[in-house]
Amino acid sequence: MATSSQTVVLFGFTIKAHYTDSSSMRFLFVSDAIVSASSLLSLIFVYYSRRSGSSPKNNFYLFLHDMVIMLLAISGCAAATATGYVSRYGEEKMGWMAVCNRVRIFCNHMTIAMALSYLAFFSYFALTVMHVWRSQ
Repeated sequence: MATSSQTVVLFGFTIKAHYTDSSSMRFLFVSDAIVSASSLLSLIFVYYSRRSGSSPKNNFYLFLHDMVIMLLAISGCAAATATGYVSRYGEEKMGWMAVCNRVRIFCNHMTIAMALSYLAFFSYFALTVMHVWRSQ
C-alpha cells in the first residue's frame, strides 16, 4: 500500500495518485501498521504466557486486546471502503467523478490492500469467536 502510486497526464496536467492524498487511506495504513505490530507483540505475549502457565486474568486481557485490535481494523477498513467506493464509482448527486478509470493500477493496488485488511479483521473476529466458544 505504501509503495503504490501512479502518475498520469490528463489534459496536459500531471496527476500523481498516492495513498497519502486521502485521509481515510492514511488512516487505513496507520491502523494496519498498528494491527500488525500489536499482533506481533500479542504473539510474543502468548508464547511466554503459555510457557509460564496461562491465567484467567491474562486470557481476559488477551481477549480485550483482540477486541480492540479488531475494532481498529474494521474502522480502518470502513473508512477506506467509503473513499474507495466513491473513487471507483463516483457520486453523481454530489457531482463527484469516478477517478479509478484514470488511475486504474493505483486503484487495483488499493483494492488489494483493503481486501487484505478485511482478511485481518475477519481473522481477529474468528479469534474472538473461538475465545468465547472455548471459555464456555
